[in-house]
Amino acid sequence: MDHSTKLPHSTQQPEEGLLIPIRYAFPSEVMTGGTSPIPRTEAGELVATVTMPAGAKSLAVGQPVAFRPSMPHRLARRALMVFVGIGAVYGITYLVVLVASLQPPAVYNKDFVQDYLLARAFSDPSHPDPYAPIRDLAERYLGVIGYGDKVHSTPHPPPVGLLLMPLTLVDYPTAATIWAGVQVASLIAAISLLTRAEAKTLRPVWVVSVGVVALGWHPVHLDLGLGQLMLVLLALLAGARLALLRGRPVLAGVLLGLAILLKVIAWPLLLLLALKRSWRATVAGLATILFGYILVGVVIGFETIAEYLLRIAPQLTAEFRYEASNQSLWTLGPRLLWIVAASEPTGLTAVLASLVPPALVLVAALAWARSRLELDPALGVVLCASLLVSPIAWEVDLVLVAIPAVQLASVLMRRPSRGKLAVGAVIAILLLLERGDWLELGRLLAWVPGSALMSFGPALGVVVLGCSVALIAGRRMARGTAAG
Repeated sequence: MDHSTKLPHSTQQPEEGLLIPIRYAFPSEVMTGGTSPIPRTEAGELVATVTMPAGAKSLAVGQPVAFRPSMPHRLARRALMVFVGIGAVYGITYLVVLVASLQPPAVYNKDFVQDYLLARAFSDPSHPDPYAPIRDLAERYLGVIGYGDKVHSTPHPPPVGLLLMPLTLVDYPTAATIWAGVQVASLIAAISLLTRAEAKTLRPVWVVSVGVVALGWHPVHLDLGLGQLMLVLLALLAGARLALLRGRPVLAGVLLGLAILLKVIAWPLLLLLALKRSWRATVAGLATILFGYILVGVVIGFETIAEYLLRIAPQLTAEFRYEASNQSLWTLGPRLLWIVAASEPTGLTAVLASLVPPALVLVAALAWARSRLELDPALGVVLCASLLVSPIAWEVDLVLVAIPAVQLASVLMRRPSRGKLAVGAVIAILLLLERGDWLELGRLLAWVPGSALMSFGPALGVVVLGCSVALIAGRRMARGTAAG
């Protein structure tokens, strides 16, 4: 479809099909008087072709001409339309599944059971151990059913129980329905915040439409289906990013602190803020975390915090070290040694095997981020690293890569090229594949040494996304800053 724009007057004879850079397609760049040669091409920035009006031999000031998006732009738009169409089908289908999952007995097959039981234990005047095995708490409050039939303790920190204490005023199915509403609201809020950070404002109907499409992505509908926390974290981190971009570091720090209180997974972002000397954001984040745990200690008891930090967190980390669905790099070294030596590593070998891969990734991400002039691409890269270095990282946690994915997609749509679109397509495929798909691929390639590591497929998508943000989005932003 042709669009109209205006080009400066030219003393040259323009040719049909002349290529122009994108900046001449925006009104803010249009000259209002004088003369200027027709803009010529700039390597790698050709985005449109000019078509001369019939019978015209030159362009007068303000004379409209037609231009057509270049091939990379058309490919990007078509790929986006296909992606949106497929996502909408999956999203609408999942809405039906989500409603059904809120009905008994399916409603008890959610991770939300563990958080509700934690809150119930906090609210109980008899003060039972909130980190007793889930099965014991379920027998006390719900009856052993669905997810309640677990022998390990609730893995989430005490602030989660404090947050959900108001939901203990209603029965579990009602609480699960309310929490599903909170998750959907968080998804909508995250979409709105992410688009505003890209200098775009979507109408509410479009925000909801994008939300429906997002339901087609496995980590999103997995979070909703399990009643997990990641969509709430996504909204908080998207808000923190927007606050930083708009020069509100204190608000950004508070939102980041709240996210870390719910799940510690985003803690490297505090290191990033300190390295970038954003002291107000750093102090606000640390103060929020400190205040949150003091509040938990006053309401629940400081011994509960100590129990979680000293017993529950290390115990669950060790328990899930070799869990095939754990995407953490803490498990990569031990799994490799297990494959090579056919036995579980012990002692110093096990410690080094666990520590080295995540330490290298985190140091590399922070070192790269420290060298960037712009904070925003650094946030995306370090957020990818945060997912990989968390001791426990499930597939549902990949919800957070929506932030660096939007950063990269924004750059690709503004300045597309065939190479960049190919990279985007590869990343999309890697992130859309579910862990089950990777496991099936591993079974097909069982004869290949190391095929057992195919369970790390989702983590591979995060690695490629983080590297792409660093090479494409980070380089572009650094160049723009230098030019400015």
